Amino acid sequence: MKHQILGSYFLFFIYCTQTLVSLSNGSSKIAKRTFAIETYAWTAVGWNETDIESSILDDNLQVMEESKNRPHFNSSAIDYISIFPEYALTTTEVIHNRTLAGKLAQRVPEPGNVFVPCKVGSNDPDELVITRLSCLSRNNYAYTVASLLEKVPRLCGMSDKDCDGLRIYSTTVVFDKNGYLIAKYRRFNLIHETALDAAPSFEPITFTTESNVTFGLLTGYDLLFLEPFKSLLNKSVHHFIFNGAWQNKMPFEFSTSVEMGWVEANKKNNPTFLTSSNYQRAELGYSGFGIFFPSGSYSVSHPVGSGGYLSLGMAIEDPINLQEKRDEQKFSREVVADEGMDLSNYTAVAVPLSSQSQNSIEVCHSDGFCCTLTYQTFSSGSSATTNYQLLAFNGNRTAADGRVLFNEQTCGLVACSGTDKLTCIAPKSETTYTDNVFFTRLWLAGNFSSDQVRPVTMAGDENSYISLGQLSLTIQPQEGGYNVSYYNNQGRAVKVKTFALSSTDFPVRHSTNAANFLIPQFISLNLCIIIALRRIIC
Repeated sequence: MKHQILGSYFLFFIYCTQTLVSLSNGSSKIAKRTFAIETYAWTAVGWNETDIESSILDDNLQVMEESKNRPHFNSSAIDYISIFPEYALTTTEVIHNRTLAGKLAQRVPEPGNVFVPCKVGSNDPDELVITRLSCLSRNNYAYTVASLLEKVPRLCGMSDKDCDGLRIYSTTVVFDKNGYLIAKYRRFNLIHETALDAAPSFEPITFTTESNVTFGLLTGYDLLFLEPFKSLLNKSVHHFIFNGAWQNKMPFEFSTSVEMGWVEANKKNNPTFLTSSNYQRAELGYSGFGIFFPSGSYSVSHPVGSGGYLSLGMAIEDPINLQEKRDEQKFSREVVADEGMDLSNYTAVAVPLSSQSQNSIEVCHSDGFCCTLTYQTFSSGSSATTNYQLLAFNGNRTAADGRVLFNEQTCGLVACSGTDKLTCIAPKSETTYTDNVFFTRLWLAGNFSSDQVRPVTMAGDENSYISLGQLSLTIQPQEGGYNVSYYNNQGRAVKVKTFALSSTDFPVRHSTNAANFLIPQFISLNLCIIIALRRIIC
């Protein structure tokens, strides 16, 4: 059985790499001080088993070792960095299964250059992962970024009936080329992981490679939260590794749409380079990962199915100042999203098609948060019914257990499958009318309470599930806030699935008067786009 599982991994990798084209495009012009990235979409061995045993740690480590932890392309870069996603060793079953999480959790020492776990060669089963990952890096002379469950003893109070004597964290670890553990980041922002513990406080964690590039670590759903990103920026970090298990939710939280928008939102004042790795179970919504540059260039993939792994890799020189605009997209027409976001608390208005030069529609939510869409359309081909809607939300995002996760302001144009706003979670396969609708003018404006706003876009083309791309985001101060524009000046029409602005976990501004009550400082955010239809690479 074990041989068959590993065999399926190998076949899946060969199939996927046949479609891989990197941004470097095979260029041999590689500067001496470069680094090479290989990031993975990964399904853990054991994903299809009903009774998971601790032996799956060894099974998944074997798969990692057989991947050789070196980029599957030619490169003379100084540093090689392999990035594996959250739960790559355990499956996502540990998210809600405390007993299983405890069975698979490991001890993790503090980082430092005191000892190399691989050289110590511990036979303790609680140190299996640390020892093997250390050897993986040391044997291949490469940096390894991976995630595991870390267990830490805790005292139980007399009244704490559910206490099992442990705190179990989702922890990202980094090993250097000599096998030293040089960084560990305990996940702080939990969304729905009921079987795991959040770190008691966030701590911005970085590591610096031999080529003198400092990376900040993000995991889970950290891209939706202010921290630890803000603290990492304060440490002048501009290169980020994000290894999560992101479950796509339409219409505003598709993995690569958020990742691309996150980079775009930071481009002007804090240009950032982001590499993402994601757990792979497309039928549950886990899919989508990539490499994103502040110039707007990117290489992304949305694999389908489960079982096996896929990798994207490239050699990179000076990613912050890269000026090339090469977009590479690998996707499937199949659905790679789960049941979708809860839109029950959003307000929505219908957006009818109109060829008039300027049409405006406004939608408002609580506390005076309003968004205005200005647009013009024309149709071709079929005259099927369209169900575009403009949605808005201003409030708190809560978890299933009622915890407040963060504050949120979102508004956007969405292609829905019906007239009810709840149908706006529909995938592209259920809104095929977008193939025949062109927007020649789009302008989205909202009175947001913060300038920390990311664009979230998804093309309406037949085969595309990813961002519109190659747009420009400009932020100009104005009285009482900022004017933000997002546009392409090529003057052609575009097909749209999602066209939105979203701000989550933003700082709330306080007044300085004696009462010290909250006063939102409203600003104007304008999203304007006139974009050329782009050729999709299949």
